Amino acid sequence: MTTGTPWGAQALETAFGDPLDALNPTGLRAALDADERAEPFSAGERVLRSHGLAAELLPTEHGGRLSRADHLVEILRTIHRRDPALALARCALPLTAAAHTLAARPGSPLPAALAVGRQVVVVHEDGFDGCGVVAVPRDGGWLLSGGQDAVRGARHADLLLVHATPEHRPDERILFLLDPATAPLGALRVLPRPAGTGTRAVPVDAVELHGLPVTARELVGDSGTAAAARTLVRAVLPPAATGALDTGLRVAVAHLSDRTLYGGPAVDIPLVRTVLAGVFTDLLRAETLGAAAARCLHLAPGLAAGYADAAAYVVPGLVTGAMDRLAELLGAHFYLREGPTGAFQKLLRDLLPADGGQAGRTACRLSLLAALPALGAGEPVPEGVFAFREDVHGAVPALPASARGVLPVPSPRAALREPWTDGHEDIGAALSADAAELDDLIGACAALPAGRSSGDAPARHHDLVDRYVRLLERDCQVRVWRHTRDPFLADPAWLRAALHRGDGHTPMPAHVEQALLRELVGRQRAHRSFGIGAHRLPHAGGDLR
Repeated sequence: MTTGTPWGAQALETAFGDPLDALNPTGLRAALDADERAEPFSAGERVLRSHGLAAELLPTEHGGRLSRADHLVEILRTIHRRDPALALARCALPLTAAAHTLAARPGSPLPAALAVGRQVVVVHEDGFDGCGVVAVPRDGGWLLSGGQDAVRGARHADLLLVHATPEHRPDERILFLLDPATAPLGALRVLPRPAGTGTRAVPVDAVELHGLPVTARELVGDSGTAAAARTLVRAVLPPAATGALDTGLRVAVAHLSDRTLYGGPAVDIPLVRTVLAGVFTDLLRAETLGAAAARCLHLAPGLAAGYADAAAYVVPGLVTGAMDRLAELLGAHFYLREGPTGAFQKLLRDLLPADGGQAGRTACRLSLLAALPALGAGEPVPEGVFAFREDVHGAVPALPASARGVLPVPSPRAALREPWTDGHEDIGAALSADAAELDDLIGACAALPAGRSSGDAPARHHDLVDRYVRLLERDCQVRVWRHTRDPFLADPAWLRAALHRGDGHTPMPAHVEQALLRELVGRQRAHRSFGIGAHRLPHAGGDLR
């Protein structure tokens, strides 16, 4: 691969070292040992503090280093490669708070609090059941009542960023930054919850507000602030979780190469090879869509919300589905909590909340469904979004709330008008079928009732979301293939594999599968990541034995 690793991600990879080296104090073995003790991964946290991760999450206009969302994805992916729980506690939760600075009101106390390192945890609606805090106007300020019963990390927070619904205005939001230490007695309570499943070192708490008085001094923003934060979070956090899949695939390939079945290496069994090729393809699909969503924040901010919703809906399903298939290949070894495959069960368990925190796939589906009636009036995504090696020339923008509801439109017909070389007739036929599907989909979406709540839509309407994201994902893959200068991504084999996977889970053509497996094994031996960047990974020569 010729795509370079962003400096911040490369520096962090070097600082963490080889994740598969059992003697590495910041490798998978050390993370697993901390998990067994239900303790934070303290060695990993020291690496993040030394790197200055908090600055990576804060936009440059507020004194941080966040200027490229796609570079931030690579940084977070590096952490997921070792420990998704660490990524949740030290990346996802702080980023969810820092994202609110994109469209915070002038004079908001949030940027200054983050700049000095105060730990802020967001108490917000989960995107499905609505907001649990109500703001009642009182004496020039507000009284806050209500709460949320599953807030990650609230007990360790210095400040709480609370989303509230104004009384009698259920579709609006007001955001406040609260200091639990200064709240009147009994007005703000953080109640630890019993330990749940997954991410053992990241506690879940209930937050209750009982007539808590707040003033304009605590005001952070409104619905536009929340929408901008949601867009950044959905575009960045779910795609970063492919780092855990990268490691899971690496562990599985190593184990299956060493294990003997039916007189030979298990990796040579045809069914095993088919599953590995499919998992590799799904990893590429997830990272392609995720990278486009991140770059869209810069190059087409008016379309960024739609792309972010699509990425947050599609990518978690691809990642967890691929990990489930690898678990089937590992068999009983998947359940082990020690030895070379011991880290796998933790990676899969900790991936479950890696959906963007405030999103969830159901919430993203509902957002997309609400925007589908206007699909015919949408816009194509600029070509620069898919030229991953090109700079974006601009910091992360303040994303307008008005951008929600504007969906990017796939453009298979435009790709068909470009010059084509011989030998790609099958790809052209797939694009022709996609163009016809898009026309039919636009017609079906135009018949949807505009302005209707997506929460009570019949199941057949939700099927339209799946048709839409399938076309958007395939459009992304074709346009990456057309624009890339990387030899592997320029080879149509991976594109054929991706298009085939998008059509179902039947085995891909034999020559395509062989090309994917050659690349997979080559990267495993060269210690390069399996994603679209194929970044060089630290290698100390050890393993997890």
